[in-house]
Amino acid sequence: MRILRYDELSIPSPCPTFRNKSWLALLALGVLMAAIAVYVATPKVRPGSPVLALFPALLAGFLLLLCLERLRICSKPTAWLLRVVEDGLYVNLRTFHNYQLGRDTHRVLFIPTDAIAAVCETHETRLVPGRRGAHKDQYSYVDILLKHGDLGPLQAALREERRLKPPRGWFARRK
Repeated sequence: MRILRYDELSIPSPCPTFRNKSWLALLALGVLMAAIAVYVATPKVRPGSPVLALFPALLAGFLLLLCLERLRICSKPTAWLLRVVEDGLYVNLRTFHNYQLGRDTHRVLFIPTDAIAAVCETHETRLVPGRRGAHKDQYSYVDILLKHGDLGPLQAALREERRLKPPRGWFARRK
């Protein structure tokens, strides 16, 4: 297991790459709101009111703008989550939200194939009590079980990544 700087990577380009697809939900909701606006605007028995279609149309436009912004951020070359190569796995330690942080502090974890005991997809469901009854939270993630190894350097790299401060600007950016 090695921690590499992002500039030191030499990953072959035709390798399976896993990226964040959170923009798809915004796209689906924007298309749904656009369909509602079109349905309300189409004349039925009597002419429809264009004012009624204005609210869902504006909301659809706003959601589609958010979708385009999220797609722009998720499609950056540094915004991948996991890459699979013949030798092992590359795990990006920086989330796509922190694209504004410097490239000199960007770290990637390389796990060789012989150090991996198993890779599992895990689905977790939690029932969380609330005021109006329990609600269900569902999580999906990938577990990587290692055969052996010291996790101290990885913990230090993750601690360093969490403590990085975004550059000053007009608006404070969220980490």
